[in-house]
Parts: sequence; structure tokens; C-alpha cells
Amino acid sequence: MHRFLSPSRSIPLCVLLSFAPGGVLAAITPKEVHQVVPLDAKGELSLETFKGTVKATAWDRAEVKLDAVIQVDESSDCGSEQEKAEWVRKTEVKIESSPGSVRVRSDYDLLEAAGNLYDRCITRPFVNYDIRLPANARIRIADHKSAIQIADLRGAINLTTHKGKVDLRGIEGPLELTTHKGEVRVAFSKWAQASRITTHKGDIDVSLPKSSKFDLEAVVGRRGEFQSDFAGANLVSQGVYRGSVNGGGPSLRLTTHKGHFHLRQA
Repeated sequence: MHRFLSPSRSIPLCVLLSFAPGGVLAAITPKEVHQVVPLDAKGELSLETFKGTVKATAWDRAEVKLDAVIQVDESSDCGSEQEKAEWVRKTEVKIESSPGSVRVRSDYDLLEAAGNLYDRCITRPFVNYDIRLPANARIRIADHKSAIQIADLRGAINLTTHKGKVDLRGIEGPLELTTHKGEVRVAFSKWAQASRITTHKGDIDVSLPKSSKFDLEAVVGRRGEFQSDFAGANLVSQGVYRGSVNGGGPSLRLTTHKGHFHLRQA
């Protein structure tokens, strides 16, 4: 049985409540962004974000529907309730669009203009995205530590995250995924195009249909691990596995220093 990250909880649209000094109940209202923009069936959506959630799902329309909620990070000890509310107000979602591309960015520039985030006790709010995009569109995400879910896309996926959690399912590739120490689950519904996954450490679980034909190369550091449910992956030198699975086909490249790869049959 494959192990996936559980779906994100619904983002509450009610106010977030916290207790201010003196027992006075203070409310910090999330800020919402809702927009629909056109995108060619094979266009590209790019997203630059820092923390929060990203849920991207395919649909059959030639447009992107974007719903975003900016909300306070209540886990932080930084700032008063008034300051936290101001940080939410100063955080923005910037959207630029053309028929061939949609560019989205979690914008903390106004926070940074108020002072260096690393010199002052300022905590960036979460930005939670729910995105619908054409099934054949390409998606490019640059992230730091968000929880990311992508489902049922047939177009190319290029994803970089430092320590986020990634759950990709029902995809066809090609996939280019780089993480430093994130947890990753990838389920291909069809193996058709070359893909590559690179990580420094972390658990990476990749599943392909049993009949998939591919050329495998896995490079694993001394403290890393590689497991495969497919026959044909041979250890050719220290930490290097190669082989043609089911006669060979588009390449699958896996690289880690001290992470764990598990290649599964769907």
C-alpha cells in the first residue's frame, strides 16, 4: 500500500482567534485573493512561495483559477497581535499573466522594507494556494517549506523546495524535482517521459505502473539507501545502480547524499 501525505485541511475563512495580553480576545483576519486568468492549454504556471500550502489540480478549462489565503503564523512568539495583523496586511500575492504564462509570487517585500527579517523578530505569514489549471499545462514551483500537492497533471513539472512536503499523484511527467531534506511521494499514472529527482536527504517514495519501461540510474551516497520493487536495477559501482527495466525506455535519474529512495510498482 502506498503512503501519501494526507490532504490539506480546508482553509478556514473565519477569523483566526488568539488571546492578547490581559485576556482580551483579539482577531486576526486572513486576507484572501481570488482571481481567474486565461492560460493556453499547454502554457506555463510559475509560482514562487515561501511557506504555507500549495494545492494544484488539473481541469479541462483554458484558464487558471487561483484562490489564496494569507494568514498569521500563530506558532511564532514574535510580535504583538497588532504587529501580526500588520504582517498579514503587508503580505501580498502578485499575479502577472499572458495567454502563454501565469506568474504568481508570495510577496513579502513590504515586510522586508520595514526592516531586515533576520535582524528583527518578524515572522512571515502563511500563504495557502488552491489552484486549478489546464491538465496539459506546465507548472514550475520554487518553494522553501510549503506542503505541496499536485494531482492529475500531464504537463511538465519543475519543482524546487528546501524542506517542504511534496505529494504528486496521477502525473505523467516529465518531472524535475529538487529538494534538500523534504519528504516526497510521487505516483506516476503513466510513464512516458524522462524524469529526475535529486535530494540531499529525506524520504523519497516513487511509484510507477508495473509495466513501465525505463532506463534507471540511481546514485546514492554512503549514508543513503535505495530500494526497488522492479527487477533490473543492478549495483555497478559503490552507490551507483543502473539497469534497463522491462526492456528500457525514458530515463529515470535518482540522486541523493544521505536520503532514502524507494521505487515501487503501482
